[in-house]
Amino acid sequence: MDIQEIKLTDLIIGKWQHRTESVGADIDELAESIKTRGLLQPISVAEAPSPNEDKYEIIMGQRRFLAFKKLGKESIPCIVKSKKDDELEYLIDSVTENISRRDTTQKENKEVCIKLWRRWGSIKSICEITGISEYFVRKHIKWATLPSELKNLVDEGTVSLDAATKAVEVQKYEEEPEIEETIEIAKSLHKIPQGARVKVKKLKASHQEVETSKIISDVEKEDQIPPISVRLSDTAYNNITHQAKERKMTEGEVASEIVEEAMSLGDGE
Repeated sequence: MDIQEIKLTDLIIGKWQHRTESVGADIDELAESIKTRGLLQPISVAEAPSPNEDKYEIIMGQRRFLAFKKLGKESIPCIVKSKKDDELEYLIDSVTENISRRDTTQKENKEVCIKLWRRWGSIKSICEITGISEYFVRKHIKWATLPSELKNLVDEGTVSLDAATKAVEVQKYEEEPEIEETIEIAKSLHKIPQGARVKVKKLKASHQEVETSKIISDVEKEDQIPPISVRLSDTAYNNITHQAKERKMTEGEVASEIVEEAMSLGDGE
């Protein structure tokens, strides 16, 4: 591993970054941590492309770089990587690091999965190349297929991604589905458990003449499946709490969505 001390003035932030939102958030806190404990991990760089051939491009560690600037440092330890012919590979490196740290937003994750999907067009290929889980890739690509109005509601946390995609799926059985009606269906589906949404989808497929709102109402009236208690590791619980806060959901809703989505991967749901 080639680690060099490189001047901050010789570094530029690369365009192939996974994290693009609120990059400067909490930089003061990070700078204070580095001042107290030192830099725990060097940043990763590669030779910059034209017209910056005399500089290095930051691949991973842009926030550490900004913290060093905040501290008035002149240089920073860097892992110098070989320049890659395909710049998208820099994005893959950034994705791998940030996902393992749960350090990115839902919007950033969606955007990066869409970029990878456009390149390879296969969830399996993306997972094999990046090491990202199938569940992670699949749920973020689903967002890209939604109408813009539903995308906004998902981003706002008004409806879950699963409720929005299920609404689109059941509305395809209507002759001329209106977006307003699809939104109302998504909001109704958001209020019921994911397993119930799957049931609504199956019932609509077999009883297309029945109004979706009535199917949802009937499913809601049925006996509820009893809750199951499980013990999580600290890491798993912290990840669920992080997602719940970001997506404006309860920890139980997030956990239920993760379990049911994972179990549905093999049956086409």
